[in-house]
Amino acid sequence: MIASITGTVAAQQDRSVTVDVHGLGLQVYVLPRAREQLAIGASAKLLTHFHVREDAFELYGFLLPAEL
Repeated sequence: MIASITGTVAAQQDRSVTVDVHGLGLQVYVLPRAREQLAIGASAKLLTHFHVREDAFELYGFLLPAEL
């Protein structure tokens, strides 16, 4: 289980951000409000939910415990 990640925002996509964690780039799906707060180059800490389906592994990130 991945409970949280801390790293540097390396890129932003429409529905996600890429967080660089010591050279490992993790694509994390975030809410639009969170995406606006996560600037490229800034440090980020996200609480996460790792969702496993038959056809995909998806990592969702949240800024606040209540959102998780």
